[in-house]
Parts: sequence; structure tokens; C-alpha cells
Amino acid sequence: MSEEANLDEFVGGDNADSSEWMIRSLGELAEYQNGNAFSKSEWGDEGYPIIRIQNLTGEQDDFNYFDGDLEERYKVEAGDTLLSWSATIDVFQWSGPTAALNQHIFRVDSSDDVNDTFYRFKLEHLLPELVALSHGSTMQHVRKADLVNVDANIPPLPEQRKIATILYTVDQAIEKTEDVINRLNRVQKGTLRNLFRDGVGKQSETKTTPMGQFPKDWELKTMESVGSLINGNAFPKEYQGSSEGDYPFVKVSDTNDYRRYVSGAQNYIPQEIAEEIGCNIHPEGTVILPKRGAAIMTNKRRILAQDSAIDNNQIGIVGEKVKPLFLYYYLSDVDMGRFVQEGAVKSLTKSLLSKIRVPVPPIEIQSKIVTILESIDKEIEAEKRVKTHQERLKRGLMQDLLSGTVRTTDTNIQVPEEITKYG
Repeated sequence: MSEEANLDEFVGGDNADSSEWMIRSLGELAEYQNGNAFSKSEWGDEGYPIIRIQNLTGEQDDFNYFDGDLEERYKVEAGDTLLSWSATIDVFQWSGPTAALNQHIFRVDSSDDVNDTFYRFKLEHLLPELVALSHGSTMQHVRKADLVNVDANIPPLPEQRKIATILYTVDQAIEKTEDVINRLNRVQKGTLRNLFRDGVGKQSETKTTPMGQFPKDWELKTMESVGSLINGNAFPKEYQGSSEGDYPFVKVSDTNDYRRYVSGAQNYIPQEIAEEIGCNIHPEGTVILPKRGAAIMTNKRRILAQDSAIDNNQIGIVGEKVKPLFLYYYLSDVDMGRFVQEGAVKSLTKSLLSKIRVPVPPIEIQSKIVTILESIDKEIEAEKRVKTHQERLKRGLMQDLLSGTVRTTDTNIQVPEEITKYG
């Protein structure tokens, strides 16, 4: 799809006749083969990669392997549709080598009159309905008996292929944007490490420190000597829910988008309530990060764009001898998992964080480093905005095309072999 393409190039008018569409159950449309419960004793370093949910979601890149005789029903080939049905309920397409299917994932084998690619998009469109069917309070899961009884509106095979072609084209555009973002992230990471090792421009002399080589005029300091570490506060429920007040009360969930700066929150708090509950107000420019639970391992860093309160699952670092963005960029390459205090809930403490060492160059060098890294960040954020737009376009197309509200036309759609080979 070209950047100038729009829905009219691909589809007909609204309310077109959809009498050829049929209501069919998901059980009629496909078979759902559950994976095998591979035990740890069967894991190895070679053989078939074992597809676990965390491998599909990207939470874990490393695979365990199975080196035995793999039953055909547990084999996954490139192009297969996978539906994770426990803990994470989502749809994926496998693109790796022949692999072994782990438990809690269905391999979806479409019927002969159903195009696999179309059906993957259909399942993706039905995800909210599948999630609503889930059971369990701590680990939600969808039972196969419920899944197969869900109804879906399905067009004839030729129209399935056209719909699949449109959505596949948008998916390809999204993947290309993701590739650009990943490349820029790699460039930024390499640039960051070079700058924090070599400085900017030619450095005549270097010195050896416990953290390696640095320009001679840089100082190696502890976190507590370059700024103040200020914990967040508990946020009583009776004060939550207000969209008005003097300060945003920033929770971890308010930092989930891609932006570096946090400029607002779901909850606000007035000055008098902040004083009543003894709430710390973190100044604009404070670098915040998670300090409790699994969020620590995301290594998420954000900067407050205005004076704000933060919840007690986070800690703020106010740079006093370093520029806020310099501190932000340095911390973005520090793996906080190394400083975690183990327990029932993983945590970071002020005493541990205060001892982190920070290389501190002269202020003019800090500014130059920030300028270089910020220019790459702006490119990344621009690409992420493009991706957000593409994902919004895809959601709109899925709603219109997969419901039969808008019909595909006979023009402008050439179904590629990548679609027809899947039915």
C-alpha cells in the first residue's frame, strides 16, 4: 500500500450486499491443535526450537530445544497461525524454522474453504470476544469448548483472499516501519555507548577508571553525588479518579507509551491533598523509573515534563550536577536488573541506586552528547508516530472489511502468491 493509498482504492461502497457471507462457528472453520507439555528434562541446546508464549510475545528471545522424535501434531512450520490461549490471549504467525509447539498454544489448521491469512486476521479481530470468554482470576485462559462455539461471519474464498491481501499489505508496511525503528534503536545504542566512552570529538588524553576508559576531564561520581533520589508515594483510593488538580499523579501505567516526556496522567491531585498525605512533588526534569515488580526489568525511563507526584512503585532522580537529559540517556543503558533486591516482590532501593556510578563530563560536553542522542530520538519518535497511524488504519480496515460492512471490489486488488498459497 502506498502512503497515498486510501480505503476507496481497495473497497466498494458501504452497505454493499453481503448475502453471500455465512455465519459459521470457529469449530467449523478450523482445527485447533494444542501443544505438548515439554518437561525441563526434555529441554536441550539443539533440535527443534520449542515455541513458548514468551517467544511469541518477544518477552524472551532465547529458545529451549527438543532433540527427540517430534510427533507431527506438535510440529509448526513457517506461515502457521498460532493462538495462545492461556495468560496471554493473542494471535501470531510463525516465521521461523520447523519448531515444536508448547502447551497453552493452539496451532490453527484452517478448513479447505478458508484462507489461512484471512482467518488469522479474523481471529485477531475476534480477540476482544475471546478474551471476554476467558476464565480464571490469576491466569486467564480460553477453553477450547468455548472457542469452537464462537460464531463468525465469513465471505466466499475469493473475497477472503482480497480482504487478506489488503490487510497483509498494511501489515507489511507496519513491519517495514518496525524495521526502521529497530535499526534506529541499534544506531542510538551504539552511538550512546561510544559517546559515554570516548566523548565528543577528539579527546587528547584518557584515564582508566573502574568502569573503563574515559576522557581525562570527566569525573566518575556516584548517583547520590550528582542528584537526589526521591521515592514516590502511596496514592489513597479515595483521592484517585480526578482529572483536575495542581499536579499529575503519575503511575507506572502512565508511562507505557513511547514518549520520553510524561506530560500528564490519568489522575490529578490538588496542592492541599498533596500536603495532607505528605506527597513528594517531583520537579520538572526529574528522571523516573519503576522500582517494584516486573516493571523494573523493562528498564523503562521517563522524564517529567512538569512538576508531578509519582506513585510508590517508582523513584525519581533529580539531577543537580548533570543535565536531566544527560542523566536520562545514561540511565537508559543501565540494566537495573543488576541492582534488584530479590524477595516476594523484586525491588530497587535508594541505597542500592545511590551507589550507581555515573561518568560526568563538563556541562558543555553533556549538552553536545544530549544534542546528538536527541536527534536520533526524534527520528525514532517520528517513525513510532507513523506506526501508530498504520495500526489505526489497520484497525479501521479490519472493522469494515471483516464485518462485511464494506465490500472489496474487483479492481485494484491483485492477490499475491503469499496469500493464495495459504488457501
